[in-house]
Amino acid sequence: MDIPGKYFLWIWRNFQKNKYCNKSLSFCFNLIPQHKSMSTRKETVDFILKKLDDPKHFSARAMFGEHALYADGKVVALICNDLLYVKIFPASNELESICEKGEPYPQAKLCYIVEESQLSTIENLPSILHAVAEAVPKPKKKK
Repeated sequence: MDIPGKYFLWIWRNFQKNKYCNKSLSFCFNLIPQHKSMSTRKETVDFILKKLDDPKHFSARAMFGEHALYADGKVVALICNDLLYVKIFPASNELESICEKGEPYPQAKLCYIVEESQLSTIENLPSILHAVAEAVPKPKKKK
């Protein structure tokens, strides 16, 4: 369990016992160290969409303070901290020799990190993202 999780459990146990934190629970959450992350700028999202140069097939949507990149209606990558994180699938193995791997946010699956300078050098990035879209399973319908 990570350190913020340990703090939360300690605070919650003591809150239930009413020893500490008897005024408000929000005061207790101020004791938990927060991960600092910067959100993605809109200019970065526009730049990536411009580099992909196919507005019919690619779109981005703001989610959880960052952005998700869609290809044909399926999430194929995340745009977090002004970097493009492409999902790892057999269809995206071509990026393995070019890009580093990393997590877009804590405890996320590893993704290929495509930096701004690489967006211009990887000429077949749109086709790779289309292949990833075909490999991604269709979302389950809500009941």
